[in-house]
Amino acid sequence: MVKVILADHQRLVCEGIKFILEKDVEIQVEGYALNEGDALMLCRQIKPHVLILDFHSPQGDCFELVAHVFSHFPATNIIILTSSWDAHTFFQALRNGVSGYLPKSIQSSELIMSVKSAALGLRVLHKEMPNELFGRFKPRTTLEWKRSILKNNEITEREIRIIRYVAEGKENSEIAASMFLSVGTVKNTISLIFKKLGLKDRIELAVFATKNDLNGMD
Repeated sequence: MVKVILADHQRLVCEGIKFILEKDVEIQVEGYALNEGDALMLCRQIKPHVLILDFHSPQGDCFELVAHVFSHFPATNIIILTSSWDAHTFFQALRNGVSGYLPKSIQSSELIMSVKSAALGLRVLHKEMPNELFGRFKPRTTLEWKRSILKNNEITEREIRIIRYVAEGKENSEIAASMFLSVGTVKNTISLIFKKLGLKDRIELAVFATKNDLNGMD
């Protein structure tokens, strides 16, 4: 189940998006926020897979919220849904690592697909926005960004090695042999990693590692 939070200063917009998304049985809208403070509170409580955010919010700075969410909830992916867009804000959104920057004119089916794609760590680009724009920017994979993930979630170097092995598809016994650990230690460490990052299984952990390019930490 893909857990979604909506953030838009218009309650009616949130209710409309919720109605559209929940037509798909694999998506659950866990709540919506009318301002940045409530959005952060919901992220803290729910740890959603996707946060859908209206860029043109009268409450504070949208990109401050984006940075805060990515810093404290790195497993959450963000889609900006806006009624209008321009190159400057589009570029800024990409630089800040959002998974998608979509117009509110998007079709219901396209929005549902975009949410599912973002939950898997993929970037989504609407057909109205030139594809070549995405090629100009790198996702959130700088060494500084990766280190902030580790620091904010108290991930140790040993845990990072285990995350890498999980992303490679290795079983607990293989990881244990490679790291000279017991299978029980590996199993317990992976469970702790799930808890720290708000993830539920090895698939989500592998997606997290790939999305954040944790293999490039050396």
